[in-house]
Amino acid sequence: MRDSFEQYMMTSFWFRVGLVVIVLLFVLIEGGKNEPEIISPLSDIQPTSTPTATPTPSKKALASWYCGVFDGRRTASGEIYDCDELTAANNELPFGTVVRLTNGSNSVEVTINDRGGFKEYGRTFDLSMRAFEYLAPLSVGVLEVEWEIVK
Repeated sequence: MRDSFEQYMMTSFWFRVGLVVIVLLFVLIEGGKNEPEIISPLSDIQPTSTPTATPTPSKKALASWYCGVFDGRRTASGEIYDCDELTAANNELPFGTVVRLTNGSNSVEVTINDRGGFKEYGRTFDLSMRAFEYLAPLSVGVLEVEWEIVK
């Protein structure tokens, strides 16, 4: 009986050593990253062609806001995103287009510098946190706006 117990202990020991080695390898491979990789639907979308901005009559659209992990990261235009700037993401307008967004008596002019708008949810614009605050409290989350191209 003693031989089978020692054999079990040795087998169990090597099994545990193997698990520790596997976990350490995983930690070394994945743990080298300082932060989790977040795939941004806002910065991965590239236009298929270069759209041109032309002044348009006012249109209605849904707008939301974004900040958090995106603050300080590169936008699709190559600029560094800053939640406190008056910027927005849009999938169709060219970078640098200035758009006036209006919600009731509140309005703000933003510059398009990123791609996004979550079309699958019916949103046309993703505004910087600061731009959204000009239109409504952040707790609103999504709101209907009228928009027009300024330049």
